[in-house]
Amino acid sequence: MRFGLHLPSAQPGANVEDVMAVARTAEELQFDSVWMFDHLFTPTALASKYPYSRDGSYAMTAADPFFDPIALYGVLAGATSKLRIGTGVTIAAYRHPIVLGKMLASIENFAPGRIVLGLGRGWMREEFEGVGVGFDRRGARLEEYIKALRAIWSGEPASFRGEFYSWQEAGFLPAPTTHLPILLGGHGEEALRRTAELGDGWVITTGKGQGAGSRQLKPGSLCWGPRWTRGDGTSQSSRSSIPISCGSRISPTRRCRSRVLPRT
Repeated sequence: MRFGLHLPSAQPGANVEDVMAVARTAEELQFDSVWMFDHLFTPTALASKYPYSRDGSYAMTAADPFFDPIALYGVLAGATSKLRIGTGVTIAAYRHPIVLGKMLASIENFAPGRIVLGLGRGWMREEFEGVGVGFDRRGARLEEYIKALRAIWSGEPASFRGEFYSWQEAGFLPAPTTHLPILLGGHGEEALRRTAELGDGWVITTGKGQGAGSRQLKPGSLCWGPRWTRGDGTSQSSRSSIPISCGSRISPTRRCRSRVLPRT
């Protein structure tokens, strides 16, 4: 088992000094990884219900700083030398896959094998409306997004034609130096099916007073059909275990994450 820390990058009083101190201390103490999560903004009047609390309440407010995780990938890649850096999760729909794919592949070349991408479909309707992306079919969009990223990171010229994203054949070098793991978030049967078919691991969030997380995992929940294809193109029995990434919220101002990362 590998242990990671959640960075204090999104909470009341979040600041540069604390983020960097936690990351550097984690590396000194030989933690495996540091983690972030993703939102673009916090509405002053939030109508959407947070899916990982029993009452739908969300701990962040519009007054709380929320550092962008994609920017932090680059900062932390340069500030550390061994830590893996991951998100749990990035909301796929907020950034075009060409843009995110290019950014992460470039960063990974400066931090080989140290980038882990957590992806989720998102839950805050207000953000989707803010960036002009449809909310209702976000699950289908996420599945197409994963396939688009794999094409971008293939190392070969690639074209893509889907319901949400399309482009003519083009080169996207540099490709990642190694397979860049994609962990998928969410809970419920559809999220588990998506993880088994398309992901390299599963990100779950659970903790005191929360109504979703590891208890959603039933025997055989990640077994969907006789075989499934991993992102690197290899086929694997669906009855093999899938790495699980576990997170637990301790309080509105302090968070902790533990991660079981994809096998390497």
